[in-house]
Amino acid sequence: MLYFPDGNTAYDGQWVKDMFEGYGRLYNNDISSMSSVDYKDLGERWLKYEGDFKQNKKEGFGTITFSNGEFYTGGFKEDKAHGQGELHTKTREVIKARWNNNKIV
Repeated sequence: MLYFPDGNTAYDGQWVKDMFEGYGRLYNNDISSMSSVDYKDLGERWLKYEGDFKQNKKEGFGTITFSNGEFYTGGFKEDKAHGQGELHTKTREVIKARWNNNKIV
């Protein structure tokens, strides 16, 4: 496990050669609160990522939860939402789309 200086968990998961590799959970200790997610550009205001990693980056399939409780589940490439995915909003709307570099294409 990896911890933030305040003792909160930063990463809990698999490691290879001191890098996040395989399945894990990554927490963001420096988040801004938000009222809603711009579904056209997911941005960086996330609270937790749970899923696949490759060489310290979100890569493969995972779920990212935002500070307002909304979440995206789907593909990731080099730390960004990429490929097929779904954004689940607070109003229970599910936006199914293809993403590239955190943006709907």
